[in-house]
Amino acid sequence: MVHDGRAARLRQVLAHRLVRVSEPDGDAIQTAVNEAIETVIREHEGGFTIRWVALVETAGPGGARGVWTMTSPDVMAWDTLGLLEYGKQMQVRQLVTPGEDYEEDE
Repeated sequence: MVHDGRAARLRQVLAHRLVRVSEPDGDAIQTAVNEAIETVIREHEGGFTIRWVALVETAGPGGARGVWTMTSPDVMAWDTLGLLEYGKQMQVRQLVTPGEDYEEDE
């Protein structure tokens, strides 16, 4: 989950990278998003990404809504489902005990 200034930095890096994509196609967008996420993780966590999943609700010019999904390169379906389930469980915990950060159980 992206917190604090990391979300703003991700938007900034992603916007910069997508501007460089003259005619965005699936591969160009995938590359730009992957580079943006890797940059933000490296800058804020000092680490590197292994895999990621993006799930975004969108609204088109006419107000039509949709869901946009993307994963890091070479992610298998079960990895995507596992990451989404883990994120879901973290959100459920926040609903039960708001304001607490949970670390992974050891």
